[in-house]
Amino acid sequence: MGKFVLFSLLILTALPIRAVDQVTVEIPEKEVLGVADQVTVELLEKEVLGAHGKLDKDVAKRLGQLELTERLSAARFERLKAYLPGERSVQALLALADASAFLDPPAMDILPFGPPDFATQGQIMSRAATS
Repeated sequence: MGKFVLFSLLILTALPIRAVDQVTVEIPEKEVLGVADQVTVELLEKEVLGAHGKLDKDVAKRLGQLELTERLSAARFERLKAYLPGERSVQALLALADASAFLDPPAMDILPFGPPDFATQGQIMSRAATS
C-alpha cells in the first residue's frame, strides 16, 4: 500500500511538469536575442513627443524596446511623463529611467567648465567659513 501511495505521488508531481513542457510561447526574435534599440535622451524625447494620440499599450511596448545610452534625469522624466497617454507607458518610461541611473548624463547636461582652481576653492571656503 505504501509503495502505491508513493508511486501515485510521483505520478501526480510529474503531471504538471509535462503540461508546462507542452506550452509554447511565441516571442519576437528581437526579445529572444535581448537586443534593444539604443537611444540617447534626445531621441527618447522625440519618441515620446511623437507618441501623441497613440494608445497607451502601443507606446509602452515601444518604450520597452528601447535602451538608453545616457542617464535620464528626474526633471526630464517628469517633463516627458506629462506627454504619455497612460499608466503603462509611464511605467515603461520609469523602467528606462531606472535602468539608466548609472550611466553618464547627456553631454548637454554637463557644464562646459571644470572645477574651480585651488586659489578659487580657497576663496570659496574662506567665504563660507565667515558667513
